[in-house]
Amino acid sequence: MLAELLVPPDLGLDQLSVEVTADPLPAVSSLLRVREAIKLGRRAASLQALGQRTARARWFECADAWTALGDHRRAELAQQYASSKSARRPLIAERVAAAISAA
Repeated sequence: MLAELLVPPDLGLDQLSVEVTADPLPAVSSLLRVREAIKLGRRAASLQALGQRTARARWFECADAWTALGDHRRAELAQQYASSKSARRPLIAERVAAAISAA
């Protein structure tokens, strides 16, 4: 059996982790957990853009999800967003939707 993986040319070997397993189920579980962390971050960003107080808690949930996956860089970023006093700028789509709703 042969497995191929495409990686960026500037990726160092110390940045690459390979796991060989006879049971692909843990990998599927990890992928689902990554998707969940992304979903939590998107929800937190949306709530923050709308000025909702619950955004902070969602950011911390997102940070916890990334920490559980071992991605401390993304966890720290989510924590920074949770601690941020300023909301991100609304996306163009959000501004358009708000303008349509107001019309």
